[in-house]
Amino acid sequence: MEEMPIDSEYDAFLQSLNEPEHAAYWHDTGHAQIKHQLGLLDHRSHLEKMAPRLTGFHLHEVTESGRDHQVPGTGTIDFRMISEFVRPEHTLVLELSPKLTVEEVLASRDYIAQVLG
Repeated sequence: MEEMPIDSEYDAFLQSLNEPEHAAYWHDTGHAQIKHQLGLLDHRSHLEKMAPRLTGFHLHEVTESGRDHQVPGTGTIDFRMISEFVRPEHTLVLELSPKLTVEEVLASRDYIAQVLG
């Protein structure tokens, strides 16, 4: 369901389900940031709207040129802003490029634990 519905339709789509209380939203930080950088959505506003339905996050970074799945804390995403929406019951998943080194993966884990933990 990543590509449908479009971001502005998520809430209405979830409400249209037979049992909307059983439907949740999974936020992908990198994909939302790319859309933010392209002017297609405001990352914070989107999270504010979807916060009541949030169940988890794919966490990865985006460079200024739009390259995603990079080491969190090294690009354009404001993870302090993201931290405002993270709750203890949420699932956090690092979604990193397989090209990253072991050291970069560990640095990603440590950064996320520091900023979101």
